[in-house]
Amino acid sequence: MRFAMSSSPHIRCGDNTRRIMLDVLIALLPTLLAGTIFFGLRCLLLAAVSIAAAGLAEALWSKLTGRYQTVEDLSAAVTGLLLALPLSQHDTTLHVRSAVSTPYLDMTVDTAARFGVEICHNDYKEFYIEGGQRYRPAFFSIEGDWSAAAMLLVAGAVAGEVTVKNVSMLSKQADTAICTALVRAGAAVINDEDSVTASHRPLRAFEFDATHCPDLFPALAALAAAAQGESVIRGTSRLEHKECNRADAIREEYAKAGIEVDTSQEDIMRIRGGRIRQARVQSHGDHRMAMSMASLPPTVTSTSSWGSYFTW
Repeated sequence: MRFAMSSSPHIRCGDNTRRIMLDVLIALLPTLLAGTIFFGLRCLLLAAVSIAAAGLAEALWSKLTGRYQTVEDLSAAVTGLLLALPLSQHDTTLHVRSAVSTPYLDMTVDTAARFGVEICHNDYKEFYIEGGQRYRPAFFSIEGDWSAAAMLLVAGAVAGEVTVKNVSMLSKQADTAICTALVRAGAAVINDEDSVTASHRPLRAFEFDATHCPDLFPALAALAAAAQGESVIRGTSRLEHKECNRADAIREEYAKAGIEVDTSQEDIMRIRGGRIRQARVQSHGDHRMAMSMASLPPTVTSTSSWGSYFTW
């Protein structure tokens, strides 16, 4: 993702950021003291992201030399800016170039609205944020994490049956798309009101675009490895700046298990499924890589993010 802040006089994106940071904490304090535990934990996370984003805004503002200042691959920072800037004294227009992970931007706008803050946007290209707003305490139920659920559901599709509770297909989380990939691969997927079940069936190669849900790549790699034929997954350009370069890590580690992964074509990963052989692999310090290898049939010994070994 790229975002740009206009240096026009009526755009005030980087002013008074230390005051913004203080406002964030002051705005959250009454809710924390009120004892709304789940919301309080949420606020701590939002405060950390918002404070980091406010500092980033100040740094960028100080370096503006032209009409736009552009930064690559900072979707999380955009989320932080959207949460922090309503507390600024000034109105803000945030220009976003080549927006990706748009479902998470939808979640940010929706969550802010739940706490009384309005953020408007024009097809994710420009966000309009009125200054001087305040977050209000609210009761908020935190959804189950689809990024974690995806790996478990793939494990069910590959080797048996898994039911994950406290997840809903109505969620705005981008990683609900794992269910689409599972169905395309031939797995059985049952969607209940608050749970999803994935069951093993003969798996076939599939095509999938993970541009807006790049955290699914390790799970999709495990699914493709267990499927017959060559699967095509798009969106590898989003993988370079994760906990590791996940495209390289997937290619390297799956090769040890006898699975061919080709990333020579721009923004595309091709995985030829087949017989998975016993291997010792590494996580590259990336928890999703560790889970990806653990989702393969029980022939893989993995080095986890902490250097210990486990065998399935």
